[in-house]
Amino acid sequence: MAALFTVASFLSCNDGEEGGSGVMPLHIISASAGITTTVTRSAVTRASGTKTLTGEGDAIGIFLKADANYGAVNNCKYTYQSSLSGWGPAAEELTLGVKTAWLSAYYPYKEEQALPAVVLATRAYKAEHEFYYQTFNASYLVSAVNLNLKRAYALIRFSLIRGEADVPATGDSAYPDAGNVTAFGFTANLLPSGQLNLLDNVLTGTISRITVNNEAPEVPFTIGNRTVPAQKDFLIVPTTGYSGELTFTATVDGKAMSGKVTEQSLCGTEGKLRAGVMYEIKVTVRPKALTVSGISREAWDVTDIPGELEIK
Repeated sequence: MAALFTVASFLSCNDGEEGGSGVMPLHIISASAGITTTVTRSAVTRASGTKTLTGEGDAIGIFLKADANYGAVNNCKYTYQSSLSGWGPAAEELTLGVKTAWLSAYYPYKEEQALPAVVLATRAYKAEHEFYYQTFNASYLVSAVNLNLKRAYALIRFSLIRGEADVPATGDSAYPDAGNVTAFGFTANLLPSGQLNLLDNVLTGTISRITVNNEAPEVPFTIGNRTVPAQKDFLIVPTTGYSGELTFTATVDGKAMSGKVTEQSLCGTEGKLRAGVMYEIKVTVRPKALTVSGISREAWDVTDIPGELEIK
């Protein structure tokens, strides 16, 4: 993952450089969660938006990779402190020597995250499951950083609308009933889970055909309209080598309905579901079927952060 930063000063939770006398603490100038995904136009139609983390008590974790010059530093906690108008260590500083160190930052901080291996899971969206990270390097000479953490997940969004008569084509049937949805889910060839190494930026896992359902227990909802669709979101472990159809099902007013999306319609010819990208499937509910009325792929905007995270 490409890092976006300005480097000048780093902090050490015990040791940094081994055997060196010239050290500087890590200084985090700012931290934000944002979008800088760069892919072909066939995969992304828009990219924008960052959110600066400035809430009292906002916390990130820092890992430093062990090498010939540094010992490993695991989960060094930094918090936003209004008294500093910036970031500072929660306890010990992370210090850096003359040699360049390789680091990774992640958000939100978890005390139990002892090692730089994070398990991601494909599941119904909840704000508390969001995860952001960034790899970067720094040293005694370049130790102050501006962090722009990127999303680790992709997002699949289903936008459900009520079918209208003769829209978009003559002969289309309107959906006549209440439009109460009591179950919704989809099946696709995805990574059900994956282990992300925050320092090496490597995601490992095995693709299988899985079914992902709406949040448990199922929360009924009502289909929307073209102006305000009903939206169901799912966090997706980024998948390389995606293939096959995605099928989705819904129980609408007691009737089981289904639809499908081809591999190329969903992710183009590259066969990838990319981190930081939202794949929106626009579903029209007809009297006897669910039809796909459009698919878009765009950068996933963040307008706030957990626990006040919103997605657009």
